[in-house]
Amino acid sequence: DGTLLGDNTDARGFIADLRDHAVDPAGRTVLMLGAGGSARAIAFGLAEAGAASIRILNRTATKAEELATTIVVQFPACRVAHGTLPDDVSAMAAAADLIVNTTSLGMSPNAETSPWPDGLGFDPDQTVYDLVYNPPQTRLLATAAGHGARAINGLGMLIWQGALAFELWTGSMPPIDIMRAAAEDAFGRRS
Repeated sequence: DGTLLGDNTDARGFIADLRDHAVDPAGRTVLMLGAGGSARAIAFGLAEAGAASIRILNRTATKAEELATTIVVQFPACRVAHGTLPDDVSAMAAAADLIVNTTSLGMSPNAETSPWPDGLGFDPDQTVYDLVYNPPQTRLLATAAGHGARAINGLGMLIWQGALAFELWTGSMPPIDIMRAAAEDAFGRRS
């Protein structure tokens, strides 16, 4: 009949990895850096998982605003704000329980880049999740860990995305431990 169906495992993979790290997004205030395709999936996943508030920052303010508007329409109980990256990071960072980098800043071969403003710290109660997994320790994650915050890279999300896609295709969940070992061998140890 010409109907095409598709699935996206980004959000489910991200939420599964958060939960593997004993981080439940329900009731949390989230600061998202970036408003591209990955950010869209992550924002929807966080709102669906019960995040109380999502603050979306992007270099192009209109992209952040468009994503925020879309989230509010679908999840009216979730408080959503938007702003400009990096200008509004300082104003929004302190209230965040979970900070998620969905940008490519820090990804190899540009590992020295970071979406986080120089000189701005983190709270030890914050969790910082960087979707980047190559290198395993980005400048953002090193800065977060240096301030005592919990730092998690995106390798677990990649593993869960693959596992969930495999399950969709085959009806069987693959062995996560074997997938994790292979990914860690290829990209380095999990944070």
